[in-house]
Amino acid sequence: MYRSVLFFLAVITAIAAGPSWASEKVEINQWYLPETSYSIKQSSTNLMTMTLENPFAVPETVRQNFPVSMVVDDNREISIVTGKMTKDKKFPITFELKKAVQLLKQNDQTRNIGDDVGRLVGVRTHGTTDLQGNLSLVKLDGKELPEEEQKIVIATFEAVSKAMKSAQVEPIGIGEKFTKTVPLEIPVPGLMNIGMEVTTTYQLVGVKDGVADFATTYTFKLSASAASEQNLKIEASGKGTGKIIYDVKKRVQLKALNTLELAMTLPLDPATIHVLMKTEDSSVTEVR
Repeated sequence: MYRSVLFFLAVITAIAAGPSWASEKVEINQWYLPETSYSIKQSSTNLMTMTLENPFAVPETVRQNFPVSMVVDDNREISIVTGKMTKDKKFPITFELKKAVQLLKQNDQTRNIGDDVGRLVGVRTHGTTDLQGNLSLVKLDGKELPEEEQKIVIATFEAVSKAMKSAQVEPIGIGEKFTKTVPLEIPVPGLMNIGMEVTTTYQLVGVKDGVADFATTYTFKLSASAASEQNLKIEASGKGTGKIIYDVKKRVQLKALNTLELAMTLPLDPATIHVLMKTEDSSVTEVR
């Protein structure tokens, strides 16, 4: 379950768009530039507790595992490289997961739980994009993946790309705010269907030496149903605050800090599992 929760949080973070410059204001969009390399380091610490409602309705072998308390540390490094602009005003873009480590800390013990995401290290996702943020997937290479995992990567990539495109908002000046709601649908073949709605409010705090400082607040709702069990439905909601440091000239998010709180319910007929997660995450980007 904690892998599913972490996946949801990763998606939420991914669709928090970065800003770009427009006249005397800053425009919040996520657009890559041609012939540029981006190196992104992401880290998060996730405190998770799980409790069981109506515990005596389930076997003792299940009941004795609750309540559960754990900490999951997640660290990733991502490379994004773009190529030359073509005559049709598009340019190639390649995403690669360089590093992925997930450590679970529970009962004074630490163990690696990152095998699933670790299999994606070295996989390259190739596509094309333009200066308006239109992004399309072309192919995967770098490492052989089972067909089902390829479908999951493609479905997630395309859904998040679509959400990032729809997250574009109007330019705002210092002290101004803008609120945007972004819907997201991710069908994960063979596993589940995920529906999400993220509402983000951006406030431009200031601009100094070409670097913009944003404060963010957001709320989100999520539902996921298992593909194989129509009666199994996960419901989640949460809120968060954050900060974005943005290089206006390079049009890149240099640093982002977020604090998240998420509450989730998972039916385990006739009982229900309640999950509460508190997350601190950060992202740092270097541009060459």
